[in-house]
Amino acid sequence: MNLRARFGTRNDGKDFALPNRIVRESILTSSAVNGLSIESELVYRRLMSVADDFGRFDGRAGVIRASAFPLRLEEFPEARIEHCLEEIAAAKLILRYEVDGKPFIEVLKFNQRTRANTSKFPSPSRQSTVTGHTSDGRVTAPCRSPAHGDGDGDEYDSSLRVRQFLERYPRKTDMDAAARMWISIVTAEDEPRVLTGLERWIDSDEWTKDGGQWIPSPVKFLEKRRWKDLPKDRLNSTPLIAAEPMIVREELR
Repeated sequence: MNLRARFGTRNDGKDFALPNRIVRESILTSSAVNGLSIESELVYRRLMSVADDFGRFDGRAGVIRASAFPLRLEEFPEARIEHCLEEIAAAKLILRYEVDGKPFIEVLKFNQRTRANTSKFPSPSRQSTVTGHTSDGRVTAPCRSPAHGDGDGDEYDSSLRVRQFLERYPRKTDMDAAARMWISIVTAEDEPRVLTGLERWIDSDEWTKDGGQWIPSPVKFLEKRRWKDLPKDRLNSTPLIAAEPMIVREELR
């Protein structure tokens, strides 16, 4: 084996050893992965090899090209890599975001053993903008921060509501994972519903009893779409809306 293939390239041009990764069999039957073009699937698989233990990496197509295809640069020009990244992001397999004007990516549902205590790259929860996709195509979600203003009003203001959700959620665990889950599954249409649903649960008997020990993690709340559920003590006091049916369930940790 050519040992150079086991190294990536830093921004300063120096090589660094790539981490070992486990590619699980489920990737073979994944609808999202199999919906990619062969070329984009190759880029996606190589991204998993160069990403750090948290699934994050530099988001510039040129850096990804140099690190993921060090021996095949002529076959993969930068524009080709960028096209693949857009396709992979549209399939919600990676998150593309910016922090302080610098682009990064995070492989979603990375599920690798974490050996490092901290990531080499900033968390999406610190994002200033997010590149996402809706049914209308690619959109950019700016955060209302002093550095970026309030946006122009035409853009999908997602990261502000992510932060509102995380700030209001009473159980402060797995916050980075919750931010990723939000971006992965919550649509623009659902965002206000999630925040409204959360307020119903915050004051519910289930969440306030026993010191709040029955409050699920924010990841579980989003993954199970609990914002659509109605707490038991609100069943007779809160009108049900036909367009947004709610279900009463036993509390899940």
